[in-house]
Amino acid sequence: PLDIKFYTSSKLNQTIADSIFKLKTGEIYGPYKDGEFYKLSKLVEAKQMPDSVKARHILIPFLGARSAAPSITQNEIEAKNTADSLLVILKKDKSKFEDFVTKFSSDNGSISKGGKYDWFPYERMVPEFRDFSFESKTGDFGVVKSPFGFHVIEVLGQKNSADYIKVGTIAYRIEPSETTRDKIFLFIVPPG
Repeated sequence: PLDIKFYTSSKLNQTIADSIFKLKTGEIYGPYKDGEFYKLSKLVEAKQMPDSVKARHILIPFLGARSAAPSITQNEIEAKNTADSLLVILKKDKSKFEDFVTKFSSDNGSISKGGKYDWFPYERMVPEFRDFSFESKTGDFGVVKSPFGFHVIEVLGQKNSADYIKVGTIAYRIEPSETTRDKIFLFIVPPG
């Protein structure tokens, strides 16, 4: 399956990490054997990003969103409009953020903390939340949609810049041909 995440060197297969990190964007490493696969890996993108982020958010769920309470009545369009309206207000007066968290957010894990998540790593959040938090700058506001609903996010801080890469890999499973299987079968179970 297509993998669109960024990785640090420590999160890649350590036998190839150094070689892939030395590539220029667009270059290919391989073919190489990895378990029962032959692979070719292409460096799709390289960038510097923080290794951890501090952010706060307001989660506006909609009917059918993951973990949406039975009391949720807004459809997806209405939830998006609510999130967009809150964003407009917060860009003018971010002192209202905590009040909006209490009034609108459905993220029970962060409501008591004013919507804050302190210093989380890249892998922790859902991709949409993660991408906004790591690829934006401190102080940026935005609305992103995830399977849980619409998140109104403010990036509060970023630390420890690290090198990240996005790698595209084609894998081909190493399997015996039909001829090889037939020869081995005949060797193991002789005819007659």
